[in-house]
Amino acid sequence: MQVAAIPILVAALAAACADGRSQAPSPTGGSSGTASAAAPPGSVTVREPGIDLTITHASVSDGAPGSRELAMTVRSDSDVEEHLAAVMTPDGGRGTLHGTGDEDGSLSPAGILLSPGSTTDFSAHGPEITLGALHGVTTRHTLPVIFEFAMAGMVRLQVPVTGH
Repeated sequence: MQVAAIPILVAALAAACADGRSQAPSPTGGSSGTASAAAPPGSVTVREPGIDLTITHASVSDGAPGSRELAMTVRSDSDVEEHLAAVMTPDGGRGTLHGTGDEDGSLSPAGILLSPGSTTDFSAHGPEITLGALHGVTTRHTLPVIFEFAMAGMVRLQVPVTGH
């Protein structure tokens, strides 16, 4: 597994992928990159010209001692390759991206590859996202998470926290 240096990825993403948009694309039924009230917990869809990205089944669970794992499924029906470049949590927290293989789910300097027409499961059997210690977060909470994608921009999502 490869591990990304998130600050380097964010800087590279900002320099290489700036496309002149003043804000992130709007998800279906929402505004400014957040989930709509009608979306199931841990789910969001972003649709803009050339971008069709859906996150489902997002959840945060216990990982290795002192960390948490963020699992989710991402469906990309976009016209171009997409990359998950960064994951951010409250208080300046950053996720660590772990890629797998040479195709969808692989890690490059741009982030985790999401090819057009692909479904990528972020789990123990695919790419993974490890979160550092999250203080004050219990299974009764949701965690506000910001995903930064190369093309879709910043996507905000309230992610349920589970025990396992």
